Amino acid sequence: SQLSGFEPFPLGGLDRGEARVLVDRLADGNLPAPLAGRLIDRTDGNPMLIRLALGPAGQCGSDPAALVERLEAQSGVSAYLLRATLAGLTGPGRLLVALLAVFRHPVDLLDERLIEASVALEGSYDVLGGIEELRRRQLVEHAARAALHPLVRDHVYAGLAGDTGRRRRLHRLAAAHCEQVLADPLEAGWHYSRAGEPAEAADLLVASVPELTLSGRCARAADLATELLAGGQLAEDATRQLLVARGDLLAHTERAGEAEDSYRDAFARPAPPAVRAGVAWRLAQCMLQRGQVADALDLCRAAGAGLSAGDGMLSAHLATVEGQAHLMLSDYDQAAATATRALDLADQVAAVTAVDAAGIQCRALGVLGVVERLRGQPDEARRMLRRSLAAARTARRRDMVGRALFNLAAIAHEHGELDSAERLYAEALAEMRSIGDGFGTAGVLHSLGKIHFHRCAADEAMALFLESVALRRRLGDAQGAANSEHSYAHVLLSVGRTGEARKLLAAALRTTADLGERRSRGHYLDSLAMIA
Repeated sequence: SQLSGFEPFPLGGLDRGEARVLVDRLADGNLPAPLAGRLIDRTDGNPMLIRLALGPAGQCGSDPAALVERLEAQSGVSAYLLRATLAGLTGPGRLLVALLAVFRHPVDLLDERLIEASVALEGSYDVLGGIEELRRRQLVEHAARAALHPLVRDHVYAGLAGDTGRRRRLHRLAAAHCEQVLADPLEAGWHYSRAGEPAEAADLLVASVPELTLSGRCARAADLATELLAGGQLAEDATRQLLVARGDLLAHTERAGEAEDSYRDAFARPAPPAVRAGVAWRLAQCMLQRGQVADALDLCRAAGAGLSAGDGMLSAHLATVEGQAHLMLSDYDQAAATATRALDLADQVAAVTAVDAAGIQCRALGVLGVVERLRGQPDEARRMLRRSLAAARTARRRDMVGRALFNLAAIAHEHGELDSAERLYAEALAEMRSIGDGFGTAGVLHSLGKIHFHRCAADEAMALFLESVALRRRLGDAQGAANSEHSYAHVLLSVGRTGEARKLLAAALRTTADLGERRSRGHYLDSLAMIA
């Protein structure tokens, strides 16, 4: 109990360096570094828990990973937790500990909405008395940012397995709090899934894709979607919508191959033509990034053939992707005509849904801007790309904001305005990295490599080109990787490594032979002619 005239002073765990020294000594250096780090995380650096985990002889056993991950179930650790922290808790204290064990982040125990929800669930209790008890036992330090020690949390949560009904009710409470109070759809969806309500979790993910993308949490949200899909408890429509949402979350990331698989799964399911077209343009756009240009174009044309005059929004999306495909095939007249048609269709639906129309406009204007740039019309290209940038910001499409900035930087770069180009590339990179846009990031790395090459910094240029190549290969972007290798070959030429440059360019011609992008192949052939 607290002594009169004294304030409690909580003693935290060891810092990571101190904890690592203790782990290495107790385990005789036999615990791999990643597992040692995980053990420190789970014990929060508490030296007593580290000693109990590794035992008096420092034996890690035959499965050290299992030892670390199931630490709360180890008899010595479990007994210590019960004796030192949890034994003799009153009813209010036990309720608050159970509530904290369900949440995965610190919560405000004084939040009136949380208190009302917990009273409605468990009945009236002494909230302030319970909080004071947890503080006195040093289970929590700040009531407004309350969180249990990781092992205490795991121990209490494991104990809730004996009453699955109560655990689900607590998760349902946490889900509602995360959704309505904290405005965190990802955490709310996770709690709904643990509350036995996968349909609620799926609906929340589907509705929150733009928000989750803007906050850079695509990968975690996609993992939750995968878990919900694997459960097999969703209706057919909900399954298709969640597959599309998973594709949207991963389409620009290094997991773009998984996005394509999700779109294909959704597209293969029976549905009306308009529903299939909504999946088709997303799938086609994903295919474009991964070099499947001709197939993407065929897919858009087939999907568009089944639409009616009332499907203007879907027709506009399909036309936008077709324009991008024609651009990638170096068919500039057709690219411009198709993108202009997409703009006309977007204008027709703008009065009904301005944000969606802006999303189409930013991509179509991007196509027109790049066409004008490649035709040698920089002023018109800049005008189109600035309009694309404004539309992207209206649509809250950070991926397209990044691409518009990138293309504006490319124009500055081509006209020798290297400082301006570098500044715009940096702005684009910040947008792209914030949402995990691997394709855009790889493009900026490539372009920064070219700037370093123009400034005669060969080593820095080669490092950036190699980073871009590696990223593009992970993304499945064969054309992009070949383009970066082409630029890398030019650096090799500049330092006299002609044979290596020839091999790279010959390989680039082979790997891109079936992709149909004629402009890049022209550059490869021109460079090979220089070498010859």
